[in-house]
Amino acid sequence: MTMMQFETTRFGTIEVAEEAILQFPRGLYGLEKTRAFCLLAHDETGCFRWLQSLEEPAVAMLVTDPFQFFPAYEVEIADPAAELLQVTTPAEVATYVTVTLAEGGRQLQANLLGPLVINHQTGLGIQVILDAGRYGTRHIIGERPADQPEPAGFIPPVRAEEASPAECAAEAVPGRTRSGEFRPLTVPV
Repeated sequence: MTMMQFETTRFGTIEVAEEAILQFPRGLYGLEKTRAFCLLAHDETGCFRWLQSLEEPAVAMLVTDPFQFFPAYEVEIADPAAELLQVTTPAEVATYVTVTLAEGGRQLQANLLGPLVINHQTGLGIQVILDAGRYGTRHIIGERPADQPEPAGFIPPVRAEEASPAECAAEAVPGRTRSGEFRPLTVPV
């Protein structure tokens, strides 16, 4: 196993096994030129991970397995995407959704409209866009009551109009996802 080192703004220097590098040949929406990523656990007890760019040190997105919050969630992968991923069955992919911190740090929201589908065997990933009439970008997955105090060390999010690109990528939410669990998907091949 060959290990490679990468510099990141959030995690410092990280070591990634060459076979753990994920390639998104089409990039992600808004990050079309950034194609190499890895998944990093945030801690040992949670359900979230970080999708860290290996080309842009400041780009890291919080992601999670959507099925633990939305068991009826359905992801349809069109034939061209299935071909790109080199998959023929749903068991060959894992699905993640990006998570954002909203409402002054009191709410976690999942983007169910644009899930990330990854074939961990080939190291290939793609972002698919689902039916906008059924899914959106702000599905609530967690909320802290208004009367509950902020956790120790909590730093409220910076408003987008006031933030630099590095600050926009610097929100921290504890947890990680269980990448070994595969959920059923509709894969028309």
